[in-house]
Amino acid sequence: MKAYKTLKDAAEKYNVEPEKLQELIGQGDVHTVLFEDELLVSEDDVRAYVAKRDVSREQFEHLEGVEIGLNQAAIKYGFSTVVLSDWMKRGQVRFIRQQGNRKIINEADVAYARALADIKGLRSGRPLFDRRSRKKKG
Repeated sequence: MKAYKTLKDAAEKYNVEPEKLQELIGQGDVHTVLFEDELLVSEDDVRAYVAKRDVSREQFEHLEGVEIGLNQAAIKYGFSTVVLSDWMKRGQVRFIRQQGNRKIINEADVAYARALADIKGLRSGRPLFDRRSRKKKG
């Protein structure tokens, strides 16, 4: 059973500004219900945001520049090659080089994506990466 809290209570319990919760509600990242004329927020969604906020690319520095094949990364980190290819095209997973027919990518980016997916939950039709997290190519 899902737990819900008032916006004020959730903000206080999880140390999140109420304005940020409103923004997350507007983006569809935090679900709400109306109960007795009061807006309640999903505690699971707020917890997921707080955990995600605490995940950073720096945690995967030890994998920065480590080369991994696209297929190998898909198997090791549990993503489809189609999803990884899409992220590579968007610059969220960096392409390092082509080795014959193999695409070689940066393992740190895939490990970071796995951590985000574990926290946020990878759901069809929902982006894993924030639009602001996309890297510029070049």
